Amino acid sequence: MDALPDEIARVVEEYCEAKEIGVLGRAGRRWRPDAKTWERFARRDPLTRYAFLGGGPSPPPVLPCSWAKWCEALCGLRVRQPDDEYDESRTPAKFVLQIWRATDWRIREPFGTLETRWTLLTTAPLEQWNHMSHSGEMSAICAGTSHLHVGDITNPHECDHCEAMRTGVVPESMGISLGLDAEALRFRIVALPRIAQDPFAPTIVWEMEISEQRHKEFVQSCQGSVFSIKNSIQLRGPEQSSPEGLGHHHEDLVFYPIDAAASLDNSTRTNALTRLPSLVVRIVRDAAGAAADLVLEELNWMDFASRLDEIEVLMLPE
Repeated sequence: MDALPDEIARVVEEYCEAKEIGVLGRAGRRWRPDAKTWERFARRDPLTRYAFLGGGPSPPPVLPCSWAKWCEALCGLRVRQPDDEYDESRTPAKFVLQIWRATDWRIREPFGTLETRWTLLTTAPLEQWNHMSHSGEMSAICAGTSHLHVGDITNPHECDHCEAMRTGVVPESMGISLGLDAEALRFRIVALPRIAQDPFAPTIVWEMEISEQRHKEFVQSCQGSVFSIKNSIQLRGPEQSSPEGLGHHHEDLVFYPIDAAASLDNSTRTNALTRLPSLVVRIVRDAAGAAADLVLEELNWMDFASRLDEIEVLMLPE
C-alpha cells in the first residue's frame, strides 16, 4: 500500500472518516496523516466547513494544526453543565441545526457489531430571540417561520404565515424536505463561537435520534384525513417549547414527535436546557389532496433567558 500513487491515496482518504484515517496511519508510513490530510478531511466535513466557510465576513486564516484539533474534537463532543464555574476557555455561542438520515448499516470491526451510517440532510443557522412572558424573561433558539410566536389559543389572530400557506407560498420557511420515507432521523443543535476563534470544539447542546419505527408512525399519521390530523393532540397539541400548540393554525401544520419520542423511547442523548425543541412540519399535498411531502418549516427551542445565556462553546487547549 505504501507504493500507491498519491492520486489513489487521496481517493481512499475521501471515503474515510477520522477514525479510519488514524487506523491507516498505523498500518503504514505512507498513510500517516499530516496537517494537509486533516485539512482535506475538515474542509469536506459539514460542521467544520460551515464554521469556517459559512456566510458573513471572510474568516481569518486557519492554522493547519487547528484542523487536526478540529477532527479530534469531532470524535468526542461535550456540553457545558449549568453548574460549571466560569472558564476563560469558553466563549458565547451561536447555533446551527443539523439533520441526519440513516442510510444503511455496516459491520464494525473488530467485534462485528452493526453500526448505522448517517447522511447529512442539512446544516442550517439558527437565531436567538428574547421576549417577556408571564413566567419571566424567556429566550428561544429559532429558525424558519414564526407560527409559534403569533397569538395564542385564547386570543387568536390571523397568522401571516398561515395566510401565505393558502396561496401556496411560504416565506421564511426552513424548507427542509423530510420526505415520506421511513428511515431513522437524528437531530442535532451545535454551538459555534459568535466570532471566529481558533482553536475551538463544536459543542453539541442538543441531540436526539428518532427510531425508524417512530418516524414511520409519524409519516403514517400525516397521511391520514385532514379531520384526523386537525383533531390530533399528538400532532398539534401543546409542547414544551410551544405551550399554545397549533390548534389555531393551518390544518396542514403538525409537530415532529420530539416530545413523544423522548418520553416513550428515552432517546434524548444530550440536552443543555430544561425543555425540548418544537419542530413544525408542513404537510405538502398533491392535486388530489394526498400527502406528497413533509417539509420542516420552523424550529423553536425555548427556555428561561438565563439558561440560554449559559450555553457556551468549549475551547480546545493550545
